[in-house]
Amino acid sequence: MHGPRQKADRERAAFLATITRELRNVLAPMSSAVHIVKMSSDPATRLQAREEIERQVGLLNGHIDDLLDFSRLANQKLR
Repeated sequence: MHGPRQKADRERAAFLATITRELRNVLAPMSSAVHIVKMSSDPATRLQAREEIERQVGLLNGHIDDLLDFSRLANQKLR
């Protein structure tokens, strides 16, 4: 039988897998936007790319906050 510890371990692994995918999903458009900023001389295109980078940075900050919350919860549980 699987006990509560195994269930918690599975849930933890699932959360980490999900947040890892979400972090990757943020990095791809940021990378593309950086490339556009480097290559484009059109101010409107560069502005749009910069706005996308700013939006993705906000998402990245949210994901990092989630990871910090997760870490705090895990550490409290260990005490």
